Amino acid sequence: MLAQQEKTHSHEQLVTIARQAPAITVNQLVAETNCSLAEARKALDELEWL
Repeated sequence: MLAQQEKTHSHEQLVTIARQAPAITVNQLVAETNCSLAEARKALDELEWL
């Protein structure tokens, strides 16, 4: 079930993935990592403010 899937990426890993693909969108990050929308947005927001 989807609700039982484990989260496999830490916040730091999400930031690293986004840093390696600067044009990645929130939806792409969610699809590629199975993170939540909020987690993806937080990672991308962090990069935008560096």
